[in-house]
Amino acid sequence: MLLPVRRELLATIEEQAMVASLLAKIVGEILQGRESAHSMRLVDLDQRREDLHRRGMATVVSIFGGRVGADEVHHTLETLDRVAARLFRTARGVHLLASDTDEACRSMLEVIQRATERLLQGYTRLAYGSLAAELDAEVAIRSRDVLEAGRAGNSTAVPACPAEGCADDGTCAVAGVADPARSRRIDELYANLSDISHELAGAGTILKRWVRQLSGSAHDSATGSLRCSLFDQGVVVI
Repeated sequence: MLLPVRRELLATIEEQAMVASLLAKIVGEILQGRESAHSMRLVDLDQRREDLHRRGMATVVSIFGGRVGADEVHHTLETLDRVAARLFRTARGVHLLASDTDEACRSMLEVIQRATERLLQGYTRLAYGSLAAELDAEVAIRSRDVLEAGRAGNSTAVPACPAEGCADDGTCAVAGVADPARSRRIDELYANLSDISHELAGAGTILKRWVRQLSGSAHDSATGSLRCSLFDQGVVVI
């Protein structure tokens, strides 16, 4: 079976997705008061994120050099690094809002958690040549739409911003939060989670293309023909 990306790069991408998934879980635990925002686990994961990013970039250079063909790999490595970095920063700041977050925030975070878990599963399935990875990619892609619909008030699963009223400048006064600074932080949290979902959707879109490419390679192998991969410099056989 042909893979559309080198084994060592895919292994790094899997690890990046795992770090992002663990960080998303920690954010949820902090909101529930079951994890410290200053725990060593957070620090270790952020260090792991940096190490993986450096390793991934170095591997891309060593495999592809200046040749065309690494764009989607590079983009995926960068995207997952940004997701993990955003989640780390969120974890370090969300403890200040733990008592003020609501069902909308928790629902948004659950969407993020599920998307990171399914991306990780998708990369693992891809490594084994499973076309079921496309289902995981779709979950990540849909996470963006779920959060956008929720913020617009079009989803009961993720309600719109729980505001008593919004000023002309768009600043919302959140129920039960008297401090305008805390209200802004909650609004920033919503925006941050929304940005993360956009990043995850982008990674999911690339994963879906890789699965389709793998599917095409498998089909052409079965018919005895040869197919040039977008990652022709990095195709491996398993």
